[in-house]
Amino acid sequence: DTLWKRIEPFAAYGFNKAHAASYAVVAYQTAYLKANFPVQYMTAILIAESGDIDKVPPIIHEAERIGVKVLPPDINESFKSFAMIQHPDESTVAKYGADVKGYIRFGLNGIKNLGEHIADVIYRERKEHGHYKDLEDFLRRVKDKDLNKKSVESLTKCGALDGFGYDRAVLLANIENILAFARHTQEESA
Repeated sequence: DTLWKRIEPFAAYGFNKAHAASYAVVAYQTAYLKANFPVQYMTAILIAESGDIDKVPPIIHEAERIGVKVLPPDINESFKSFAMIQHPDESTVAKYGADVKGYIRFGLNGIKNLGEHIADVIYRERKEHGHYKDLEDFLRRVKDKDLNKKSVESLTKCGALDGFGYDRAVLLANIENILAFARHTQEESA
């Protein structure tokens, strides 16, 4: 009874204080990283939350609020996941201004309705054989069953195919022709 009476007052506040102190340390470390390494921090947060479509837009908004520009996905530039751009090209710097603290490229896995498998296939093909020259080159080189209507529409709508110089509306209007060409080239190579 005597021992219990000594433990009882601690039980009322001891766990809460330890818990609060632990969270305070994590909050301090997080704030330090965000303030001193904003590009790296926001990239890590986007990678960690990329599976939750509802969390990504507010994180992108916060990144842009603190001066980190999140660039749209690009079939020839995006990695599988979100990635920092160490040395942006001159056109990117000219387009967004010199006051940007850094750049993050939207990852292929973050594209809604694309799927991890086809994102991986697209990325690996580009890594092994170089950039896609044009839409035709892309369709000839990416030979996978998951390159279907849904995935090509997703790539088009998010702007990942903009680098090929086609208007998105034209691509979407011709989606069946694009898929027929992809099937035809796969049959030819088989």
